[in-house]
Amino acid sequence: MSTPLSTLDRNQSAQHNPNSVCNTVGVSVSRGDDPRLVIRGESYNTPYNIEEKSHPYSAHTDWLNFTFDLPDNSESINEFRYHLSSALGRAFEKLSEVGKGKLGFRRSFNIGETGGIFAIGSQQDKALVSFSGTTCQFVSKQGWANLVELMTSFYDGKITRWDGAVDDFEGIHSIDWAVSQYHAGGFSTGGNRPYTLQHGDWIVRNGNGRTFEVGRRRNGKFLRIYEKGKEQGDPSSVWVRWELQLSKRGRRIPWRVLLTPGQFVAGAYLCTRWVANEVERIKTFQKKKEANINHLKYWCSKTYGGLVRELAETMTPEEIVECLKSPDVSKRLDIPRPVD
Repeated sequence: MSTPLSTLDRNQSAQHNPNSVCNTVGVSVSRGDDPRLVIRGESYNTPYNIEEKSHPYSAHTDWLNFTFDLPDNSESINEFRYHLSSALGRAFEKLSEVGKGKLGFRRSFNIGETGGIFAIGSQQDKALVSFSGTTCQFVSKQGWANLVELMTSFYDGKITRWDGAVDDFEGIHSIDWAVSQYHAGGFSTGGNRPYTLQHGDWIVRNGNGRTFEVGRRRNGKFLRIYEKGKEQGDPSSVWVRWELQLSKRGRRIPWRVLLTPGQFVAGAYLCTRWVANEVERIKTFQKKKEANINHLKYWCSKTYGGLVRELAETMTPEEIVECLKSPDVSKRLDIPRPVD
């Protein structure tokens, strides 16, 4: 399939400087179905060609909710199940109804073992599909393209929430850098500085990490920047994640966001234009697992280190491993590997 991408206007380019605000902003779009990435009242003075400056997959989709018309009957549900699994693969072919409805719908189903939810039964004969971050890892790039084709050509679906995430494993665009950009106007649009909120160990650093939020969810555009490695349990990690959340409030989110997530994150604010290179989903998977292993090693040492020391007096390392290992995989390490 081919999905037409609009041509975005360009004014000028500038090299990224961590010590100054990025001086190129926003997008000027030529198609009516492209996103308005700002809330009402905001404006851009300098158009920026997102498509030329950032790789389409310099971010990855980390959450997706969409709705579409579908009658609540077995025939319609089975047809949708067939179409969804054909588009995304065998992991999505099974729908298991749960005991009660979710997300305001009368009935809901788990989508295979992906963590996704399918809900149906509303006064408007609507259905909803919700993909969590875990669910999104089961979708390949071709799968996203297939889903776009399915929902635009067959079901006329509407995206109600989309999250795009970028992982900075080296911590170059850190929490402190984001705060400095806020004070310098890097998140401002239309002359107004957005609402901010902070969580975590801002006063006393205890290794749990900090979160810096920009904007409000209720306004439809929200950015969360947090110390991902520390959140995963590694106090020494410099890994930072930037997550942009768009919702249907005040904007229409185009399906193109699934094909070029990096360009939407890059164009969200003045200071997110550093988002440029293709994201390595496998590296994200590996970093998350590494952080979880370090977390488990720390607590294992705190809890059972004394026992291991005593066992070492009478047993070999191989014997210790054999008597302590479990056939079950720790839930923190049971992470689905992303589909390429």
